[in-house]
Amino acid sequence: KSGEAAVEEVAQHCFCAVLMDISMPGIDGFEATRRIRKLPGREKMPILALTAYASSREQKNAREAGMNEYLTKPISQAQLARALGKWLPGSAAGDDRHEPSTVAELRGFLRTLRELNSSAESH
Repeated sequence: KSGEAAVEEVAQHCFCAVLMDISMPGIDGFEATRRIRKLPGREKMPILALTAYASSREQKNAREAGMNEYLTKPISQAQLARALGKWLPGSAAGDDRHEPSTVAELRGFLRTLRELNSSAESH
């Protein structure tokens, strides 16, 4: 979709974490992350960059924008699981992270992970 759509989705729904592409129509992932960080209750929500860019400058920009992690494509399911394990509720990173408010939201998140995996395998 777009960076604006990502911000709107996060503003309207509660997610365990956000996988943020850097290159999107409209505002980029860096600006979308900055806007999400300003939303009430979203200051600590894990935002993981998931991008094809592998430069150190992009990684620095991601940190400065407020992203927690920087992952480059292609990414294996194991790499994604490790990264999410660092930031999801109940992980070793701490239990004060943003938690899903419903089981349906968690199922939606897991469905998105499966779709990402399928998409990555087709490339």
